[in-house]
Amino acid sequence: MPNIYAYLLTVFLLLQAGMGWQTMHAQVIHLPPDTTVWHPITAEKEAELLALIAEMNKPLFVRSLEMVTDALHSGYLPTAWDSTKSFFDIGPLLSSLSLNQLEGLRLRAGGTTTAHLHPNGFIEGYAAYGLKDRKWKYQTSLTYSFTPKKRTLQEHPYHYLSFIYQYDAGSPEGNSPLKELKSSFQTGAAGAKMQYIRKTELRYIKEWDKRFALAAQLQHKNNQAAGILHYNRFTTASAGLQFRWTPPKQWTFTISHQQGFKNILNSDFAAHYSELSATKRLQFASPAYLEITGKAGKVWNKAPFPLLILPDANPSIFIEQETFMMMRALEFTADESLSAFATCNLKGLLLNRIPLIHYLNMHEIITVNAIAGHLSDKNNPAIHPAGLFPFPHETRLFDARPYLEASIGLDNIFKMIRVDYFRRLTYLDQPHTGKWGIKIDLHLAF
Repeated sequence: MPNIYAYLLTVFLLLQAGMGWQTMHAQVIHLPPDTTVWHPITAEKEAELLALIAEMNKPLFVRSLEMVTDALHSGYLPTAWDSTKSFFDIGPLLSSLSLNQLEGLRLRAGGTTTAHLHPNGFIEGYAAYGLKDRKWKYQTSLTYSFTPKKRTLQEHPYHYLSFIYQYDAGSPEGNSPLKELKSSFQTGAAGAKMQYIRKTELRYIKEWDKRFALAAQLQHKNNQAAGILHYNRFTTASAGLQFRWTPPKQWTFTISHQQGFKNILNSDFAAHYSELSATKRLQFASPAYLEITGKAGKVWNKAPFPLLILPDANPSIFIEQETFMMMRALEFTADESLSAFATCNLKGLLLNRIPLIHYLNMHEIITVNAIAGHLSDKNNPAIHPAGLFPFPHETRLFDARPYLEASIGLDNIFKMIRVDYFRRLTYLDQPHTGKWGIKIDLHLAF
């Protein structure tokens, strides 16, 4: 206590002597200590520091599990424990290993840079090798995003320009603008009906508030038949335009057109293809919903079968939206088509009423896929063979019936697995036609 009294008395005498509190305070401020040590820590810096400490304190198993979970959700594996600090992500992971009759076992490695490296510039690419055909395939993509991204290029809204160069093997099916070649575990002869494609493309995409979007492309492509598929090698040059419009609480409408140019950059054909699609999700009173998509497509002029409408068959073991799971590769061709895809997710409406089963929180899935088509005489090589390629073996035309298939399945198994039983309902007369199949999907579902 005497020391406190002495201190108070000293302060009082200094004030009385006229030195003033400000003078004494100034002397304290200008003392030698490094001011950077005493720099105040902001709330943001403190939060970052605490997050770093928490991340370092996590067991290695927990950090590894979080990385695997993020990879399953995005399809890419970050190269840093903290995915937001990753400069480069490896993937897509599900494309790393595949199998088909043309390439045999296909090994692929690739990835993409992230916004942590540059918020506007992205580089993406891959290299793949088939052990059977002994060919290297590759793709390089350079993209500039006009809107800075926080993590990946896929963040909305889109507004970017891309240059793409690709050499790869794929199926001719899926005749629509901005369609990517895909390779997966394929069964039967599907993986042998393929082609090698060398493609150069300039692509522009602009999106406004997820309600309106514009996509444009310039493309030069060389097609070479491979496997049991046979046609003369040819080149195409085309320009594509696509619009998407989503009115509030209404259908999503998409219209696209691809215009081919003959005798430009050695182009051999000038196919003109248009497509109109509409998608709607109907939400019921319960969490269950029904999603419906309808499409109409037409090839307007004379074109060989690789440039006609080839329904997008899916011979792989994986579920892919808006494809026909039980259709054989190149089974049908047409220059006019109408298709519909319906998926009903009951969100456990039935299973959650069963004791003990409801703890699994599985979701019931019902799907129906259908397509009908017509081929005009000008594109039928049996009637007008000049300038056309013969149809592949087992490729046929639609009759008055639509192609139909349906499935029932379970989703949200262990929060990440979907298993469907598919059944083909029409066109069962041909030999070697599969009537049923099991397909799976891996994703995070809640």
